[in-house]
Amino acid sequence: MHKRASPLIKPGAYSAIRPAIAAVAIVLACFALACGARGQQQSAQDATTLLTTGQWNFGGVPRTFHPDGTWTSSNGSAGKWQITDTEVDISFKSGRNPFKFPLPLNPNGTHGARGQTEMMLWSDDPSQLPANLLVVQPNPPPAAPPTPASTAAPGAQQKSGTANASELFKTYHDSFAFASGTDTRGGGFVTTMNGGNFLFTSAHVAAAMHGPRFCTVDGTAFNTGVASVAVAEDVLCMNVPAGGKPLEILEQLDTNAAVGDAVVLFERGLGPGEVNTITGKIVGIDPGLVEVDAPFTSSDSGSPIIHLKSGKVIGVANCNVPDNYNATPGANPGQPVVRRFASRLDSIKAWQPVNWLAFEAQGARMDAIEALTFDLNNLYHDLSSTRGAATLSRQSNPAIKIRVDDWLEAKKGHPSAEDAAEADATLLSFLKTTCESDIAAAQQQLTYDYFLRELAEKKHTRDLLAKDFQQMIQNLGQ
Repeated sequence: MHKRASPLIKPGAYSAIRPAIAAVAIVLACFALACGARGQQQSAQDATTLLTTGQWNFGGVPRTFHPDGTWTSSNGSAGKWQITDTEVDISFKSGRNPFKFPLPLNPNGTHGARGQTEMMLWSDDPSQLPANLLVVQPNPPPAAPPTPASTAAPGAQQKSGTANASELFKTYHDSFAFASGTDTRGGGFVTTMNGGNFLFTSAHVAAAMHGPRFCTVDGTAFNTGVASVAVAEDVLCMNVPAGGKPLEILEQLDTNAAVGDAVVLFERGLGPGEVNTITGKIVGIDPGLVEVDAPFTSSDSGSPIIHLKSGKVIGVANCNVPDNYNATPGANPGQPVVRRFASRLDSIKAWQPVNWLAFEAQGARMDAIEALTFDLNNLYHDLSSTRGAATLSRQSNPAIKIRVDDWLEAKKGHPSAEDAAEADATLLSFLKTTCESDIAAAQQQLTYDYFLRELAEKKHTRDLLAKDFQQMIQNLGQ
């Protein structure tokens, strides 16, 4: 299953428009809170007002909290938040452990429940937030498979100074894996854990293959065995026989790597045995992800990103996230800025055993849901840019095209207000059912955490699309 780019027109664009007076009220309320004395009691409404104004720093990263219950940060991490009577609960899209900060929030920061090294600081000027405020301890090792072990054997990865990329590949060439015998492209690598060898790749690469098959750059196939998929991360591993020289994982990444350090990954070239070297540097470190600027593509998903200073793997390449697209209805989307991430293996806490038939079936189901989401978003973009004229040639989904055609036919000429309202209601009923029915069915049938997290994202998008379709069609009738 290939990860698609984010929609060109962002769902929720209509519902995101709020009166300017509301924004002014929020700012004034926050100013009053900032200037006034703070007691230990704080209502959820007051905390929400403060949280959604300005930026907050926790985990060493400035983060913005949005009124819709989501948060984003400059390093690409994101998640959701909610306020209870006693605390702010902050969850991560990557699935890492949530943060919990007790009320009251105040503009000078609040100590968190995770200890005195954890704190949130507020600022209306993001440049004034310290870049490295917090000391964040690495996550505990996963239950199974265990944390990758360091062998400390002599070789290129133990050399002092910066490793040479060509030497690294020469030394460990048998441990670099490439998707084989399928239309899917992707990578992987072999590492040692507790005396056994495992081939790691991205879960979405494995889901797109009918029986994952990997080979070395010279075409030698890996004999893969029992597989496990990570909980809360896009990572999958398979047992492989011992042999060769496995790559090593950089442990305690927060201590042993830093923003600006050089990285490298290798991709299979077009010719037999040909390998391309892709270099870059670390541009961000999150407890669950590492961001790099090495220009890899989705075809390189699953490949190891190697820290050149140590010669060790710092993460599994798995994300190309388009950012900064134009979310204004009817506007031409700009060229997306692609950001690249890798999953840190030390953030994985649990694994699920993989039954390939079930895993592939659930992957196919998510592919269908993703394709329909794309079709619905395409219709939303079409209607918003044409003020309801619709361009049927742009609709690739036959079921959607037929319903839109019927709606346009009913609206031709000068139908009575009653007939026009009935046509609108019929189309809205269809779109609402289409946005919800396959999601509801999948919620009852999916069992793998990886697909359930994807489904939750798609449900959020579908809910926003349904709401925006209703607002759009109501506006067209005015």
